[in-house]
Amino acid sequence: MSPAQTAGFTIASAPQPGGSTTTSTTTGTTTTTTTTTTSHFPKDFPCGHKKGKKLECQNRNMHTGMTLVNYIMDMSLKERAKIKAIDVTNNPGLSFEVLMSIIGHLPSLSSLTARHNGWTIIPSNLFANNPKIKNVDISDNEVQCIRNVFKNLKMKKMTFEHNAMLQEAAGGARKGKKSKLAKYIEAWNDLPRDLCYGTEDAGVMT
Repeated sequence: MSPAQTAGFTIASAPQPGGSTTTSTTTGTTTTTTTTTTSHFPKDFPCGHKKGKKLECQNRNMHTGMTLVNYIMDMSLKERAKIKAIDVTNNPGLSFEVLMSIIGHLPSLSSLTARHNGWTIIPSNLFANNPKIKNVDISDNEVQCIRNVFKNLKMKKMTFEHNAMLQEAAGGARKGKKSKLAKYIEAWNDLPRDLCYGTEDAGVMT
């Protein structure tokens, strides 16, 4: 699925609707009918927008991100600047490339919740365009690489329960605030670099 660019946003190419093909073969008195059905993902569902400050995108089947992209594109810059938080919990089809493109258009974003997304490697430049990030919840993933993700950020609170490797490095903790969190982040940055495998090159998205 190759990404596409739209007005500064990166979106994934939408899966094409499937169809059904029926083939009949007759030999003598025997007829064999074969039906092939191609399935497709339903489109992304709209996110909620609570009091103009939070985008609630839990369980929205986010694959292309197009529904949210269109919604944000219709906002004024002033309206975008009011958004402080986004929740993309339980959207395992949402790529980091698309997520980074979306949150990069939310300059005042300070809180991200992303539970149950199947994350293992978080790119170190995830928040490159979101310097106001302070609160993050990545519980219920399987994160093993989180090197330098919080560099230059003034983190206040983070929840990371049910990420075995992060919890082990943090001495069994499931969440942290300020000074304790700073120590956990330092420990995560010291995790073996080879845990950050794949095209990200130690977690950096290009």
